[in-house]
Amino acid sequence: MSEPLTPAEVAVLVDTIREQRAEIARLRSNQPLLGVLREIALDPSVPPHVRLKAAEVGVGYETPKLSATVAMTGSMENFGDRLDRANARVRQQRIEASGLHVVEGEGA
Repeated sequence: MSEPLTPAEVAVLVDTIREQRAEIARLRSNQPLLGVLREIALDPSVPPHVRLKAAEVGVGYETPKLSATVAMTGSMENFGDRLDRANARVRQQRIEASGLHVVEGEGA
């Protein structure tokens, strides 16, 4: 049979139980899951392998992935032609805004 615990050992165990209960309460709070992952990843008292796993899982949700979609309806004109016209309009607006004048003439 093992010897009974000393009062100091009991105090350490009671403190550990209190800390774990507080962590369980924090994790069960109404905090969004990303917030819980973030707390775990940033908590230096958590073992490094657990912090790394929380960071790996959370990073995909912290900043959304960017994507672009093009939907063409109604017009039979291709996308490249529309883009060229829009770029020409922007160039013209920049020229007009700069106060410069385009002088067109016959070949050099």
